[in-house]
Amino acid sequence: MKNCTKDYTLSKVEKENLKDFGYLIRIYKLLELNPITKKELSHHIDVPESTLNKYLNKEKPIPMTIECLVRLSNYFNVSTDYLLGITNVKSIDLNIRDVSEKTGLSEDAIVRLQLTKNMGFNDLLSDFILNSNFISGLAQANRTICMEIKDGYGYAFMSKKDADKMNEGESVQFVGVHSSVIANMYMSKSKNDFCKAIEESVDAYCSDKKEVSEELKRHIQSMYGNL
Repeated sequence: MKNCTKDYTLSKVEKENLKDFGYLIRIYKLLELNPITKKELSHHIDVPESTLNKYLNKEKPIPMTIECLVRLSNYFNVSTDYLLGITNVKSIDLNIRDVSEKTGLSEDAIVRLQLTKNMGFNDLLSDFILNSNFISGLAQANRTICMEIKDGYGYAFMSKKDADKMNEGESVQFVGVHSSVIANMYMSKSKNDFCKAIEESVDAYCSDKKEVSEELKRHIQSMYGNL
């Protein structure tokens, strides 16, 4: 198959030109991720190639029919609402869309969470998310990303003693540190927080299970005597 990814990559100028045809920007993005020639696409959605070319024209496109829009959404397995910009969720599953819009989680993440339900991890996962170290770990991870993106110098660090001096009006010497160093520091803190969250969640989970187990054992003993 012809490598047509570049044919579907829109420049800033082309995106600006298609601002009144928002659905085309999303269709081009889907085509970029799932390369296929226009001839092959026209065959799959049963729309003449000449007509499809007019719909997908980057300079002066003609409005796409609802029928063609529906056929494209079926081909890419996305909702028409996604193509029209009503939602940023691609999935045609309304439950996934609802959860994604309420939580901000990606569709893939929601599907993964559904798998953990089937595997019986619900209680453990809930404890992990509710653990205070979980949020702290996320915050540190976000700071890591910010520092990695910054990629430069200019961050100043000082000891508490120097900070106290500065508050009293005394002059202190700042030390410039590269953002990557700070990123590593935050990443280390993030890992520690996540490990603590997992450890505490597992301990709590096991403790609860042991209590249930002991209670069940006492119940059986009361009914049938010592085992």
